[in-house]
Amino acid sequence: MVVIGSLLLFTSCQQSLTMWVVAGSSANNLVFGWSTSRDSDEKIQPEEIRVFACDTIGRQNGGGYYPDTHSAVWAASSPSDALPAPTNRVTYGKGLSQSSVKPLNVPGCYVVIGYAREGNGYTEVATMGFKIAADGTATDMPRSEYENLFR
Repeated sequence: MVVIGSLLLFTSCQQSLTMWVVAGSSANNLVFGWSTSRDSDEKIQPEEIRVFACDTIGRQNGGGYYPDTHSAVWAASSPSDALPAPTNRVTYGKGLSQSSVKPLNVPGCYVVIGYAREGNGYTEVATMGFKIAADGTATDMPRSEYENLFR
């Protein structure tokens, strides 16, 4: 258990994959790009993804900043022995095994964290913030604003 906790703590500090909101996304059709670098064609195999409202991010009892999965507006995963086909796009509320999916607030502020297997066979992490504007359009949150959520 200590090894797994240490591994998760380490990977949460070492972001090796990148996520972004794909241009043209909206609250009703939100598509995340997910790869080794922004706009890359390199594909990964998603293992788990969680989306949280910004106001739920903060120091938790366990010491981390992300709340329990039950607080996620979207939580989905795949069994490690049955990962989906490699991709560099994931659509909100679709694919993987859904634990929960709720409509996004318009306007809204969210944080996404995802784990995926890269071509090297290792599980890597990506995280980012995004916003839904009053007209429903979805955009990346500026990195500095995202980082302020964790202070």
